[in-house]
Amino acid sequence: MKIILACDQESFNQAIAEFVIQHPWPAQSKFRIVNVVPPIYDYAYAASVPELMMDLREDARNQAQIRIRDMALKLRDHFHLDNIEEFILEGNPAEKILDTASEWKADLIIMGSHARTGLNKLLMGSVSSAVLDHAGCSVIIVRDHIEKKQSDKESRTKVEARA
Repeated sequence: MKIILACDQESFNQAIAEFVIQHPWPAQSKFRIVNVVPPIYDYAYAASVPELMMDLREDARNQAQIRIRDMALKLRDHFHLDNIEEFILEGNPAEKILDTASEWKADLIIMGSHARTGLNKLLMGSVSSAVLDHAGCSVIIVRDHIEKKQSDKESRTKVEARA
């Protein structure tokens, strides 16, 4: 079984790693951890300063490498296998995840979701929704329970403050 683990934020990575560790996988399963760095032109303010563009790009790639390595170490420590590959990609996150899944002939994609709704979803987009809608394989969306609890707590605080 070929499984893509799409990294994003540290909290999602923790939730994805825990999900993978808690479930049985066929003996010959292969994991490909990917992190997609958005194009630097997404940072419109940086386009006018080439040095800033290069710094932002390098920083984004370094952060991606840290996220990927952290998840890979957790999985390797648990499974004691060398069937885990690490990739940093650049471009549109949904497109790159879908392209990678198609080219590698993945059986499954596991990723996190910000659970954006309303205007945030419209403006920010939803990588997980795009992948879920267009993937040629199964997709599992893992929710970050820490982020959800924090969001719920903030919502209760706002409601209590209005009362």
